[in-house]
Amino acid sequence: MNEELLISLVQSYSELYNQEDPRYHDDQRRMNIWEEISKIMNETLEEELEVRAAEPIVPPDPHYPPLATAVPAGASAVRRPATARAAAS
Repeated sequence: MNEELLISLVQSYSELYNQEDPRYHDDQRRMNIWEEISKIMNETLEEELEVRAAEPIVPPDPHYPPLATAVPAGASAVRRPATARAAAS
């Protein structure tokens, strides 16, 4: 998400955050503003996804181990403290 764009859009409508703004209590207007911001943000997100989809996928470097390892069958993924293991025996 483009946080800078979102901040800029919200800042341009003081009725969204400024309780002194006469339109602050106009719920319909505020809802319309949020819908407009949502449309703009969704368009920029869609554009960003299109750009990322066009980028080549880089395979992982074979010199580095995988980020996650599988838990062997029958093994517990939760590591218990030594005292709990001794009590369970």
